[in-house]
Amino acid sequence: MTKRHEARVRRLGDVLVEHGLITREQRRSALRKQRHFGGRLGEILVRDAVLTRDQLNWALGNLLRIPYVELDAPAIDPELLASVPLDLLRRCQAVPVVRLGSELSVAMADPTDLQALEDIQAATGAQVRVAMADPAAVQRVLSVLAERAARPAPRSIRLPAERERRPSRSDILGDPSGATLVKHHLLLAVSRGANEVLIQPLDGVLRVRCRAHRHTLADAEYPASLLATVVHRLKLMAGMDISSGALVQQGEAELEAPGKAWSLLVSVTAGMQGPSARIELRPSRGDARPLGRLGFDAATLARLRQAAKARAGLAIACGPLGSGCSTTLYALARVAAAQGRQVVAVEGRASLRCAWATQVEASGDETYFAALGSLAEHPPDVLVAERLEDPRFWSALRPATLASTLLLGEMRAADSVTALALLRENGLPGAVLAGALHVIVGQRLVARPGGVTLESEALDPNEEMRDLLLDGAPTARVRDAWLRAGGGSLRRRRKPEDA
Repeated sequence: MTKRHEARVRRLGDVLVEHGLITREQRRSALRKQRHFGGRLGEILVRDAVLTRDQLNWALGNLLRIPYVELDAPAIDPELLASVPLDLLRRCQAVPVVRLGSELSVAMADPTDLQALEDIQAATGAQVRVAMADPAAVQRVLSVLAERAARPAPRSIRLPAERERRPSRSDILGDPSGATLVKHHLLLAVSRGANEVLIQPLDGVLRVRCRAHRHTLADAEYPASLLATVVHRLKLMAGMDISSGALVQQGEAELEAPGKAWSLLVSVTAGMQGPSARIELRPSRGDARPLGRLGFDAATLARLRQAAKARAGLAIACGPLGSGCSTTLYALARVAAAQGRQVVAVEGRASLRCAWATQVEASGDETYFAALGSLAEHPPDVLVAERLEDPRFWSALRPATLASTLLLGEMRAADSVTALALLRENGLPGAVLAGALHVIVGQRLVARPGGVTLESEALDPNEEMRDLLLDGAPTARVRDAWLRAGGGSLRRRRKPEDA
């Protein structure tokens, strides 16, 4: 008798009882329900909360004498995933897990699909070894792959060296393509330390502004007749669909200058006066900055370092867009990684490239929250994530995760107490906050004539505040306790040039 025949003879209920996953009485009860209402025995046990989904999948793997694996999308080698055609993986509901020489291990939702195994073997030329995985987990990983495949590669824009002659106004006006105008202002933004360029129709003219943290560094005006041409050129540079009539379009490009590189995030909005565009510049290379070089005062710096070394819990950086929150979080993660801890970062778009962290880009709501849900099943030592102000965040990443993982989170909130209120409103119980919250740092970057200044405030709950959170007291009372403890003032520090 073959092993596969033996597997068919064995019963799922026997495996579950043998391994102590259910009792004999629970099996009898589930079998009675199966006779009366139909359905699969395992699904009945899961529905009745007698068995977890992972336990059922493990038992099915044991029944078939096939190993069961728990998929973790960030831990799978991207090159291995790219080695098998995506359409084949989706059709077979399979995910390659590891390859050793000529052997390829593949996790499948249905490992008994022999045709799928043959198709994968033919496509890869490898000897395929099969494992079983939860169908939902397989689908989540494949969704992440599909999102990556749909994302076009960023276009590359090359800028001349700063010492080369810059175009004159007549050069800009004489270029009917609009490319000279766009490149001129990108080079100007880079040389002035700007982090965004705005192209807008204002007061009957085309206005272009270079700004650093909402402070205008350079301003120029051109004839309004250039607007359509310039925005059209910008769409081409950022890989947008020029035939689309969408109200808002977004695209990306890589900006290269001698010895430097940036990523450009471009958004174009159709308005009544004509289209407008915003270009955000981010350094595309470079590791996280040391925490001590970000400009925090000594007291806040001590609180942040203590939070970064915590075994588990919650530390948050909050502020408006462009306030440097992700820089703060990566600096905290760098401290944690130096202690030999596993760091995983999940972002819609990675703001830095760090060799010491596993970075996951998950653009789009469905992909992002699916990635969080997958990580919640087997959380890393340290998780860096964004959008904690979204109610869906705490549905995807269960609050209980904070008992074993240090979450370094980013929020869009005006100040620390507002961030705390949003956490409570969006499903994080006061009891969890009382036990898990280390610090919330509110921050913003302000451009001044002498440089960029970091303004920050740090809320680290004292015993009175934790008691109020535990009792479910209104946020106003928590704020009052914080003010009594000396909180609430933004501390200004000059941001060092090398920060």
